[in-house]
Amino acid sequence: MAMIGFGLTCLGLGLYYHFSSDIQKYPPKVRSPLRRALYYEQKDPTLALPYFEQAYKEALDPENGLASDGAPLTGILIQWATVLERLGRMPEARSTLILALRHLFGLEAAENKLPDHTLFALDWHTWPVLEQKKAVGICLKLGDINSALHRDKEAEKYYVAAVEHLLATTHDKNKAKSLLPHDQQNAHTDSSAYSRDLAIAEQHASARREQEDQDPVLFNQDHLPDWLTHHDVGAALATLGQFYASRSNYSYAIHLYLRALGLNGMANCQATALMNNLAESYVAMNEFKEAQQWLETAINLADNPNTGKQNNDQQICDETCGVLLFNMGMVFEVKKDTTTEAKD
Repeated sequence: MAMIGFGLTCLGLGLYYHFSSDIQKYPPKVRSPLRRALYYEQKDPTLALPYFEQAYKEALDPENGLASDGAPLTGILIQWATVLERLGRMPEARSTLILALRHLFGLEAAENKLPDHTLFALDWHTWPVLEQKKAVGICLKLGDINSALHRDKEAEKYYVAAVEHLLATTHDKNKAKSLLPHDQQNAHTDSSAYSRDLAIAEQHASARREQEDQDPVLFNQDHLPDWLTHHDVGAALATLGQFYASRSNYSYAIHLYLRALGLNGMANCQATALMNNLAESYVAMNEFKEAQQWLETAINLADNPNTGKQNNDQQICDETCGVLLFNMGMVFEVKKDTTTEAKD
């Protein structure tokens, strides 16, 4: 079956966004190699790499007056890592992004440089919004890169750190952590999963709406920072869910997809993609009845011309519909084969 991915553009995973400082504001010794790096990035990315390295080294020189934890310096590292990833040099991209995080949180400026795992012990809420946005975006990208490198434990750490931070808008860490799947590993094992899953997703959505009435800090659109929306949090949850699904941890994935449905709502085109991935997880668990029910729900939703009007995302419905129909055909085929084998 085909799984549908989730974009996180609002979280800045197209990391170019973070390289936002006017290049004219850089000191001349930094600006010169940086110009060359940006030029060659478009022409021949390989030739850009030594200039990014030179710009970074110049930025570290105290005489050039750049703060070691400021946006100009971390911007260089993020852009450098983006080029490395595009060239397929994943280990170097990983190291460069970790270095960007270290600079962002002041670990490189410390007299005795602290180890990388210190990043996970810091309270990100004490930092300005832009730094929080960068940290979340970098962590999600590090999750992707470590996953590609089959460094699964490290990938999970970065994914979970980003998701926990997004969920911790109540400033209640225990409550935020309980939204992750670790303490619900065996939550999806019975044969009536579809009905229960619908109830769980609706319960999450109802709890969110009720909480917004009582506590305007939790996922309230009017009180969230500009960079954080329900869709962003849901997409981060879905990304972590896809990671677990790719590692055959389907009960974890299902839990996260349901959380994402609860946040994003169940009557929009984004929900059809989540329902498709729920079905994919159930097929992998040989629970074809549940997979078929989720696919039928998603297809009916995608076919409804009013669905795309809710969030102005009709394109997602159009793209998802073909995948849903293909996956439904696969489910019917597998169920037919299973029935034939049972008769024989």
